[in-house]
Amino acid sequence: MVVTLECAYYSQCLFQPLRRSDGSLYGVELVTRFVTEDGVVQMPEALVSTRLSPFQHSQLLDEKVSLLRSCQSVFLKHRLVIWMPVEQNSARCILSDESLVGYLTSIPGLHLGITEQFIASGDHYLANLFSSLERHFLLALLNYGAGHTSGQLIFQRQFNAIMLDKQFIQSCLKKASFLPVMYAILNQVGSACHGLVINGIDDEKSFTRTRPLPFTAMQGALWPPVIPENLMLLLYGNPLYP
Repeated sequence: MVVTLECAYYSQCLFQPLRRSDGSLYGVELVTRFVTEDGVVQMPEALVSTRLSPFQHSQLLDEKVSLLRSCQSVFLKHRLVIWMPVEQNSARCILSDESLVGYLTSIPGLHLGITEQFIASGDHYLANLFSSLERHFLLALLNYGAGHTSGQLIFQRQFNAIMLDKQFIQSCLKKASFLPVMYAILNQVGSACHGLVINGIDDEKSFTRTRPLPFTAMQGALWPPVIPENLMLLLYGNPLYP
């Protein structure tokens, strides 16, 4: 798909690894960015999403679903968890297509990922949309701790998986209280979901500090996203460092 802002941007789907502390691959997050033809300028999907038309949102969703189909055998063979972020428009597209709902729910380990902003708006329509997603899919909260919502939905066990907010973690890493805070989160939030992932592990120092903690998995710049053709490298390449 092509989006024209100041110039043409092309959508690019990638797999961001979720690593266990021993380096093994727990799963992947399907992330999308938009890049210029020369690759010099890149923007995350969140910055472009509000400029997309309903048809473009549908196109982008088709690209993501096609990618899931092409990689499904790898996901199944290696029992990987897959997180596919969705926002209001893509969620509506999914729920309006019964066959697509059926296909996505048939993929073991697939979670639809939503942000705190999705559930914190107080908008009645979005609340109903969230309830519909919850009825059909496993859900992953992608940025818990971003400060946009309370923990009520967490402790009501409405999310199967939770990832801690990157900025929150990187702020905590600078403080002497990092370990006590993390253990408190593990004790309180870890029991309310089946997978608790820590984000913001961007360098060896933060990895070394975080590795002893019993999180389900880690994510960060230490393990950059790969193009779909390199998915197998996440399984058989160097597990701890890129």
